[in-house]
Amino acid sequence: MQPTDPTKFTDEAWEAIVKSQDVTKRFQQQHLEVEHLAIALLEQKGLADRILNRAEVDVTRLQQQLLAFTQRQPKVGKSDQLYLGRHLDLMLDRADAVKDSWQDKFISVEHLILALAEDERIGRRLFKSFNLDAA
Repeated sequence: MQPTDPTKFTDEAWEAIVKSQDVTKRFQQQHLEVEHLAIALLEQKGLADRILNRAEVDVTRLQQQLLAFTQRQPKVGKSDQLYLGRHLDLMLDRADAVKDSWQDKFISVEHLILALAEDERIGRRLFKSFNLDAA
């Protein structure tokens, strides 16, 4: 799913999508991926934090793990061109499917967090380290 239509998202979810582009550039990367959106969600200090705290996730540790993972990814130097990564595309499809299954109108932070937990590259690994069942 291409994240190009803000009317498909709640305000907070859309703000994270937009901010994830800045996160990608900050790490000098070109592919907008799951880790960039996850970092943007955590940097909001909003609903994602509350959900993860309620699930007894150490948000500070999770953010550190995300930052370390992202720093290990290939860098391209300075580039204004961003591309949607395959894993983020799949994650957004999963978030959209959760939205539909809950019969919601918009993709929300809750949907993004659940989709993140299912991500094969980082979600399952990070959530497993917190002994959470991502399924």
